[in-house]
Amino acid sequence: RYAGDTVRYHKKVTVHPAFRERLRRFEAIVESVALEVYGRAPKRMVHIGAYNCRRIRAYPHLMSEHALGNALDVAGFDFGRLPRDAAAPEGLSKRHRRGFKVRMKRHWNATGRDQRHARFLRTLAKRTIAADIFRVLLGPAWPGHDDHFHFDMAPYRQVAIFED
Repeated sequence: RYAGDTVRYHKKVTVHPAFRERLRRFEAIVESVALEVYGRAPKRMVHIGAYNCRRIRAYPHLMSEHALGNALDVAGFDFGRLPRDAAAPEGLSKRHRRGFKVRMKRHWNATGRDQRHARFLRTLAKRTIAADIFRVLLGPAWPGHDDHFHFDMAPYRQVAIFED
């Protein structure tokens, strides 16, 4: 059971001990991007699953990395208020100084007032891909993943987050 070190999870996840270090590296990227975009780290990461003993829906002859405790599905992040003594990033609106929620489904393609959330999610995705922490990284470009990032450690490499 893992609750998160740098960024806490909304509820603990059951993962393989070797996968835990991957999650710590991902949390560091989440914190870094959040500080850049919002001036603070999220209070919690919202996931929709980690360990789940099941097969891959599209390939029922294969076990999912979720079944091995080597996968996490991230749906979003909850942010608290910007601390009074914290320096706000340039252009941060009053509404983004208060607490708010960022969700993949709602904010991946956000424009207008929520465009900053889209920037956060897209920057997070790019930096996570570049960091080479996970072998499989899925998101809105992969069917059934418009509401979450899927990260795992399958024996093959596959990245499908951004539409080409």
